[in-house]
Amino acid sequence: MFFSFQVLKEARHLLPALPAIGVVLAVLLIHAWRPLSRAFRLALITVGFAFPGYLFAAYSFDTPYVPRYDLQLGPFTVMKRDLELASLQLMPTYTFPANPVYWPTREIIAVIAADAANRAGRFPSVRAVGEHPYLSGLNLVYQSNLDGTPIFSHGPFVHEDPARFSYSVVICGPEKRYGPLDVREPEAAAALADPQNGFHEIGRVPLPSQCDAVIYRNDRMIERH
Repeated sequence: MFFSFQVLKEARHLLPALPAIGVVLAVLLIHAWRPLSRAFRLALITVGFAFPGYLFAAYSFDTPYVPRYDLQLGPFTVMKRDLELASLQLMPTYTFPANPVYWPTREIIAVIAADAANRAGRFPSVRAVGEHPYLSGLNLVYQSNLDGTPIFSHGPFVHEDPARFSYSVVICGPEKRYGPLDVREPEAAAALADPQNGFHEIGRVPLPSQCDAVIYRNDRMIERH
């Protein structure tokens, strides 16, 4: 009841209560089912677990044998066909099968690391120009640490001037395919493409969105360091 009045609603808020709810429901079922025959109890258990078992399989695996549907009962969402799009929201549900699409964060980091290796100074700072759930400043930092070539970058909702970073990665492709955080920054991308602003293209990496992520070096900042 408390979380029903909350503006912020997430499924994980109720996780600590689920064991207690399970125990209470089990006690109630035991008392309610005592007069019933063993065969009838097994039939009720089978029917009761049928839909939760189906949901577990449908939400855990992308398979044609367990299809998903858009099912709504009044204000309640029972099932969603596109779990990924439903989950990549400002308030995510954290439940969708792994996305098999490969986003080339390793290749992007390799281009930046190879260029930065020829220049003395601190770790390169990288600005992701555009917001994307699978290709962002946080993703690049994570990948750089896995590869042993650490960089500095930023979190979500960053709109700082790319001139404050030594490298920039322009993310391309259609907006909103992966939720409200899938956005582009055309003005910043245009400023990077203008050579008069001191940026130099050092590489391109193909993306699954059928276009190339363009990587720029900020010559003016690197000269200062």
